Amino acid sequence: MTKVIILSIQSQHAVNILKGFKTEELRKSVPKGFRGWVYIYVTLKRPVLINKNYISKFYEVLDTAVKEYKKSAYQDEVLNGKVVARFWFDETYYIKQAVNVYGDELNQISIYDNKSYGWKAPKEQQEILKQLCLTEQEVLDYVKGKGANAWNIKQLEIFDKPLELKNFYKLSVGKVESAYIQLDKAPQSWQYVYVKGESKWN
Repeated sequence: MTKVIILSIQSQHAVNILKGFKTEELRKSVPKGFRGWVYIYVTLKRPVLINKNYISKFYEVLDTAVKEYKKSAYQDEVLNGKVVARFWFDETYYIKQAVNVYGDELNQISIYDNKSYGWKAPKEQQEILKQLCLTEQEVLDYVKGKGANAWNIKQLEIFDKPLELKNFYKLSVGKVESAYIQLDKAPQSWQYVYVKGESKWN
């Protein structure tokens, strides 16, 4: 068993990742000391995310609920509730609300590079916002003066056949022994899980 992460993402953000537009994912917390694969789970919440053509991977988001769409005559593949891809995690940016020399909060963000240990220039910050597929105001509303982290999405692998939650395991620690139990519920944000026969990407 290899330790990995499952990350729950709403369909409107997942489609941007699958299409290659979104290469940063904003989260309030970050796994410390972890380097490995992160698996993308598409939440069951509206709207529905479909693969209109299984061969060419033509993804589309429709403003309807999953149950309503499945009742229709369409035979497109519904990706909500499935693990559709994975990416390699080993780098983040720290984002917080900018302040002036007096400590007053400004209506703009500051982005810190955890790898080079320096603040990003305004032009670089605009590029990161583009990679997040978010506006500066949307990021400000999310960080709310407390800060957040942009997870870098590298080496994205889209699965030809989406995985189910049962393909992953959580570790149940008992007083006498521990056991791996099939995952039956997705995390609200992210959690550590385990997979069989996993190999690392370097």
